[in-house]
Order: sequence, then C-alpha cells, then structure tokens
Amino acid sequence: MKNFCKITSSVLSILGCVLGAGFISGAEINTFFTRFGILGLAGILISSICFSVFICRYREDPLIAYKKVNFLPICQVVISGAMFAGCVESINKVIHINQAIVCVVLFILLFVSLVLGIQFAKGINIIVSLIFVIILPFVLTNIKCLPTELDCNIDWSILPICILYSLMYVSMNSVASSSVIADAVKGRSLRQKLIISVVLCIVLVVLLAIVFIILFCYNIGGSMPIIDLIENRVIKTVYLIIFVIAMLSTLFSTSCGARWLFYRMENAYLESICVCCLICSVSFIGLEKIITFGYPTIGALLLIQIIINYHKKKSAKLLNFSVKIAAKLLK
Repeated sequence: MKNFCKITSSVLSILGCVLGAGFISGAEINTFFTRFGILGLAGILISSICFSVFICRYREDPLIAYKKVNFLPICQVVISGAMFAGCVESINKVIHINQAIVCVVLFILLFVSLVLGIQFAKGINIIVSLIFVIILPFVLTNIKCLPTELDCNIDWSILPICILYSLMYVSMNSVASSSVIADAVKGRSLRQKLIISVVLCIVLVVLLAIVFIILFCYNIGGSMPIIDLIENRVIKTVYLIIFVIAMLSTLFSTSCGARWLFYRMENAYLESICVCCLICSVSFIGLEKIITFGYPTIGALLLIQIIINYHKKKSAKLLNFSVKIAAKLLK
C-alpha cells in the first residue's frame, strides 16, 4: 500500500507539471498535433511513449551537468514566462483586476515557491492532476454539439514533420518537468520507474487524445480553445480556476530548474529574485506567442542538445580508448 501511494504521487506530480496552460487550454495540442490533422493521433502516441521512456531511463538531473551543452535553464525561463503570462491573462478573465497588481502578487508567490523548493510545487501538481481528472467529464458534457462533417483524410507526406513535432513536444515537457521527474524517481527501483512510466503513458495518451479529438472536430484556434467551447458559465469559471492553478503548478515546477542559471550566487534568496525578474520580463511576450513559436523552438533546442552531448560522450569514450591503446603501445 505504501509503494502504491508513492507511485501514485509520483505519477500525479509529473502529470500535474505537464498539465500546464497549453495542455488545459488546448493551445499546446493545436501547436504540436492538430495541425497535422488526424495524423496527430500518431504523434500523441509517439510523444507519450518517448516521454515515458525518458522517465524510466532517468538517472541524473541534467541541470547539474554543467560541462555539457545545457539549454535547459534558459528554456525553463521561457516556459515559466508563458505560465506567468497565462496566469495574468486568465485571472483577468475570471475577475477584472489591474494587471500590475496581478503581476506583483504572482511575483511574490513565485519567489516564495522558489525559496520553498520542489516539494511545494509537487504538492500543487498532485492537486491539479486530481481536480483536472474530476472536472474533465463535466467539461465534455458542456461543450457545443460536435460538427457532423469531419476531414479525416491522411496526408502521409507530413508524417516526418509530425514525428519531429511529437519529439519536440517530448523535449519541451522534459524541460518543464525535469526537476519534478528528478524528485519523483529519486530512490526508486527500476521496477517502480517502469510502473510510473507505463501508468503515465496510458494517462497521457487518453487525456491528449480527448483534447485532440475536441479540437480536431471543431477546428478551433486561439490561446484558450477548450475554454472558448464551454457553454455553461459555472463550468467555464471552474475550468478557468483550474487553468490558473495548472499554470501556477507548471510555473513553480519549471522555475525550480531555472535557478541553476544563477547557481554561482550560492544564495537561495538572490537566485530566486533574479529568476523571478527574468521570468516576469519574458512573460511580456505573451502566452499565445510563446506557445506558438517558443515551445517548438525549445523542443528543437533540446533535440540539438541531446545530439551534441551524445556525440561528445561518444567522442570522449573514443578518446579514452585511444589513450589507453597508446599507453599500452608505449609500454
């Protein structure tokens, strides 16, 4: 029972970090999957499996690998900036309040979360996951009637691009949740990691497919497509509140990794202040622009990072092997 609770909390904490503004609003799914039509379902399956494999094989926090090419902290600032901007935008939709006041409050909350650390973010992630799963059936029953005519033609020529975008989605989610994953798999056996990965893969496929089908059927865009489809005002308000909490959970989780940009300060308070200022500055770009242009760029940067570091690792092994051979020959 104890292991079951630990595994469940690990799954929910990672899921809560992935369920950010882009996921819950639907904008992220539009950017990475629905643009490819029905073929986007294949991208969902590929990305979910790859993300689960990444979790299962996770051994060290890549943020501490300073000697490697490391875009992670910069990418985490961009994702956190998107969450910050989304919070301001959605709070104004729920309650009309001065944006400057909202920014100040969010800045303080972000600073407190950074000082408290990853455990604070983990708790919010678990809450977000549970609430989202509970509210989703009510959302599905309170959206407009589905269109009767759908374009289900498959253009196989775009399959390579679809796969590339699904890999960029994995990279982006790996960036956002790296600190949470490090905490979730810490001290876990290979069997426990495997269980966490499989359960998370199934849950992600189901949730992504549900949101994908809704967006595909309506062919709707914008920064908050799912929210725009909800007709019931009460459900829409509740969903907006979940939307804000989800953004806060991703913001708190992702920004923990961004602190490594200022690790040389060796002062938690100074690091947190600097990260908060940087994230707040990035947020002025706007949620929709960051999701549409920034997220694919982040995914591409992480793929480049993986390729370069893999090549450097192989080169280092080859160099060590050559040195050993040379030493033996000299003897």
